[in-house]
Amino acid sequence: MSYRGNRDALERDAEDVVRRIIDGGATISGICAEYHVAYATFQTVYNPRTTSEQREAVKRRNLLRGNVVSRFAKGHTPANKGKKGWCPDGCKKGWFKKGEMRGAAAHNYRAVGSIVVRRDHGNGKGASKRKRRRWIKVKDGGRPQDRSIAYARYVWEREHGPIPAGASIVHVDGDSMNDDPGNLMLIADAAARLKWQKETIPAMNEKRRERCAKAVRVRWKRYRAEKAKLAREAAKLERRAARLERRANRQARAHAEAIKEDKNRGLVSRFRASAIGDGATVWDCPACGNTVTGDCAPDRCMKCGSLALEPRILKSATA
Repeated sequence: MSYRGNRDALERDAEDVVRRIIDGGATISGICAEYHVAYATFQTVYNPRTTSEQREAVKRRNLLRGNVVSRFAKGHTPANKGKKGWCPDGCKKGWFKKGEMRGAAAHNYRAVGSIVVRRDHGNGKGASKRKRRRWIKVKDGGRPQDRSIAYARYVWEREHGPIPAGASIVHVDGDSMNDDPGNLMLIADAAARLKWQKETIPAMNEKRRERCAKAVRVRWKRYRAEKAKLAREAAKLERRAARLERRANRQARAHAEAIKEDKNRGLVSRFRASAIGDGATVWDCPACGNTVTGDCAPDRCMKCGSLALEPRILKSATA
């Protein structure tokens, strides 16, 4: 039967199909399999003949029936009770052991007592404006944020004992990296800390401004020295480029003069050949290219004095 035939049969039996589904005698998937139609084709027959309340009731009944059938009965014993799981022979040697670390955890691990330098939280400030502090790791267990404490607190507790609740440790000179015991001071509460900050921060800021000004002067000095060095290197490169350009110009002029001289030399040779006539003998100087005419061979070139003259018999261009 064709696909269209299956749909026709479904439309012919539509009333019976809808009644079977509403009464619970059949399911939508069963009807689709019985008539060999798709779910979209079934909806074109089922939806117009039912109300939304009927469709919701069928859906709830099917969900309840599926839950009752698929869930475990009361008192059911799981099949894997008392079993650790299937494990082929030889794979136990790859299991993690207690306290073992691998991969990134082993690579990033820091032992207890290791010290790192971190910056304070931003609070809207850039990284360059946040203070740097030392932190020491005191334990491995617990939350990650509780495994390390500020090194200043660690030094104070080592020298003076535990810090009371609500108290804090401050650096007397304002340098958060100076954790010397003599540079640490205990402040009881937030009010005392605020009062201390109002009294000491202006002087600290003045010292900080002096240090910053000195650092800026040093940086400007380095910048000017680097700039002067770059200027000298640029001037050296410009002088070298000018020398290369002058050399190239001289070579170009010499080449042009040589081409011009060769042309003039050829014109002179052709003129002499035409003046002397065909069959006459001339002597060419291989050193300078001068041509010597005469009835007998000359002793030397009259232009450069060379003794190696080569005889040549003139022939016309039409010969």
